[in-house]
Amino acid sequence: MTIAEALTNAARTWQGTSGMRMMPTDEFVDDRSDLNVAVAAGGHLVTVAYSWLHEGEPQTGLLVLNDADDAGGVQAVWADSFHQQPAWMTLHGTVTGSTVFVENQYAEDAKWGITVDATNPDELHLTMHHAYQSPDFYDCVRGIYTPAPA
Repeated sequence: MTIAEALTNAARTWQGTSGMRMMPTDEFVDDRSDLNVAVAAGGHLVTVAYSWLHEGEPQTGLLVLNDADDAGGVQAVWADSFHQQPAWMTLHGTVTGSTVFVENQYAEDAKWGITVDATNPDELHLTMHHAYQSPDFYDCVRGIYTPAPA
């Protein structure tokens, strides 16, 4: 399955909440969030653009996904005004059904992972995972979205 086939049904504008925490022992702090999924470049790319508030300050991010050379593989670039800037990060991963997972180990003891789960046509999940001084990810951002009114 290609990335476009996996996420075509999610291509629309979504609204919801995004909860963020810095460390795995912290509580999630929820705020309003918007997200847009679009198929681009003749069906070769999928973009996931999102915005949210952190401590009252607007934040934005963009995840661009495309098929990797290996079957079922996905590659991505990601930039985010809070988590990943000024340069984008490249990530690699897999697509299974309508769920995409990409990751990158950006330091010897740290890595990012991002999951876009569009399994439910009425709800989309964007989850960011982080690992620091541990091989295990913890969720640091949990976005839950429903289709925005037309």
